[in-house]
Amino acid sequence: MRIRIADTPPYYEDTLLDGPKPISDDWKNIFRGLRLHDIDALMPVPDDPEQVWVFAGEKYARVKIGVETSSRKPNGRVKTGPMNIGEGWKSTFGSTPGFKNGIDEVVPVPGDPNKYWVFSGAQYMKINVTDTEYMDTVDQAPRKLSL
Repeated sequence: MRIRIADTPPYYEDTLLDGPKPISDDWKNIFRGLRLHDIDALMPVPDDPEQVWVFAGEKYARVKIGVETSSRKPNGRVKTGPMNIGEGWKSTFGSTPGFKNGIDEVVPVPGDPNKYWVFSGAQYMKINVTDTEYMDTVDQAPRKLSL
């Protein structure tokens, strides 16, 4: 679905603009090669706000996202991938058991656009991704989630 979140008082009021509907309706050309029924996480590319890494099962792709001006529907193209997570993220997910088989969620670390909390199953870690080359390193080793 597509929603609008208010950026003026009262903040956080939402308006449904379109949907909900299957991913395959609008996104089939953008997520080519990924399992459309199973998009697990999106991760912003730190130096390009129009790009995201899309994780689906053990695969991922880097995608440039835009919108069609006439319809405001999603538009874009795959920049790299799809490929196996373990191949493209060798220094982080590829070298960590549990992460190369799938990413469940990604949360940017506030105040640092190059750092992310990444969750997979019952564990999480903090990683760093450089601008331009997108070299990935572990910033905090994986830990078990505990409540």
